[in-house]
Amino acid sequence: MNMRSRPTRDDDRTPRLDNSHNRHVTQKPALVIIFYYQRCPQVLSEALTLLCTSAYTLRTVNLCECPLQEEGDSATLTTVQRINAAFERAVTGHHTIIAIGAGEAALPAACWVHDYAPALAALILAAPRFLSSPGGMATSFQREATWMRRRLFSDCAAIGIPVLLAYTCRILRREKSALATLKAGLATAVVHQEIVEVDKPSAYARLATLFEQFIQHSRSLSADTLSLLYADCAGNTCEERNRLSEAETNRIKRVYWQLSRAALTVCGRHSTGIALGLEHGFDSGVMLDYVYSNQATGKNGVGRFIDRLYLNSIPWRGVRIREQLVAQFIAGAVGRLKGRGNEINLLDIAAGYGRYFFQLPEQTLLAINAALLRDYDPLNVARGNALIQEKGLENSVTYQQADAFSEADLTALPADRTLAIASGFYELFSDNAQVLMSLRGISRSLMPGGYLVYTGIPWHPRQEFMARVMVRNGDKSAWVLRRRTQRELDFLIASAGFVKLTQRTDPWGIFSVSLACKLPTESAP
Repeated sequence: MNMRSRPTRDDDRTPRLDNSHNRHVTQKPALVIIFYYQRCPQVLSEALTLLCTSAYTLRTVNLCECPLQEEGDSATLTTVQRINAAFERAVTGHHTIIAIGAGEAALPAACWVHDYAPALAALILAAPRFLSSPGGMATSFQREATWMRRRLFSDCAAIGIPVLLAYTCRILRREKSALATLKAGLATAVVHQEIVEVDKPSAYARLATLFEQFIQHSRSLSADTLSLLYADCAGNTCEERNRLSEAETNRIKRVYWQLSRAALTVCGRHSTGIALGLEHGFDSGVMLDYVYSNQATGKNGVGRFIDRLYLNSIPWRGVRIREQLVAQFIAGAVGRLKGRGNEINLLDIAAGYGRYFFQLPEQTLLAINAALLRDYDPLNVARGNALIQEKGLENSVTYQQADAFSEADLTALPADRTLAIASGFYELFSDNAQVLMSLRGISRSLMPGGYLVYTGIPWHPRQEFMARVMVRNGDKSAWVLRRRTQRELDFLIASAGFVKLTQRTDPWGIFSVSLACKLPTESAP
């Protein structure tokens, strides 16, 4: 294992970031208040009245009024997705942004920061209610809240920005327990954290002073970029990967994993999907193509039943939603390029079977002038070339065998691309230096103003099961996944010369899909 405790001169990782793409935005800080009521809670409203002088711009996100669907999208948005959509509309042009999650909205607000890594200076959770449901939305919210609590409390270190918890002394005991869990997890990741109990009758001035001090302190802090750059060598996700790479020491758990592996082998004799995973690896292109097709097959009725349960597991459902989001983002980027009058030359650095590309709407495919698809696996390349011939796309689409981590192969990329895709690929590899080198190769091939669609796995509910039971493509080793938090992934994207424009996740917060734009040469890091 290559462990780097500090940067070296030949590592070529050190980012050279600037804010030149933000040079036209206002320096006036924005306070974004996220709440679930018809009006902001009184204690917070009064405190903000004292705080919000001409020095701040106030923006509100009332989740009772946020649309359940985005224009042109038939899918119902989750609470976290609605927060992000409102945020992207509300804070354009602000350089410093502080989000405040109030009451029951504190849980989705904190989860939004975990899932989307928005460009915030700090997060304030005021009178948080992590275990309560807002009136009138109990059923849908409670269903989402179960998953929000799972990923927030198991991975709150991923928030990674200054967090202030402000709560009353009359808080319920179970809420105090949730706050203690959050505090313990945040302490390892945040630069500054302050826990304050507020007595409501005299809270207004105290809250205003507390907020002001916290905001000023947060603005004085510099971003801890080295912890993101070397997250594969030290930190929460690295320790998690190292633990999962070692043999299970707990005797009861060891027996459980042995029985789970045996059960998976038995199920593989009947279920086509599980058999493919055991033979080719559960992260292989053939496995993903089978998951995308979503057609349960097996040797008999029992096999088809097992296969359907397998395909309907939450992670595979998330994979299929990721495929849909990637297609939507590609179509959106094509529309942007057409609107600017740019020629659309596409690059997919690791296309696999290329199903999402070949299943793009005909209108989108016809708009693409030239497409270069690449993959390291000759089986994927052969399948991709067969699809090219089948669809009669030989004049516009080329599929090559190449290594996305080979400097020679990256150097050979054409320099006229306007749209690049890196889907379901970088999240399979832990080494940040490797990923950053590949991203910089993509950046060199893209023209300024070109777009990059990229994916990530900021959190996974079955990570230990994958490491103890499932096998990877190639050497059939244990599938030990190092999660790359969204904040870490976006940092690597920015280090390669891109700025993120928008992002979507699946309803469970497992897979993320983002759209970034290559900065002009003079603004690139």
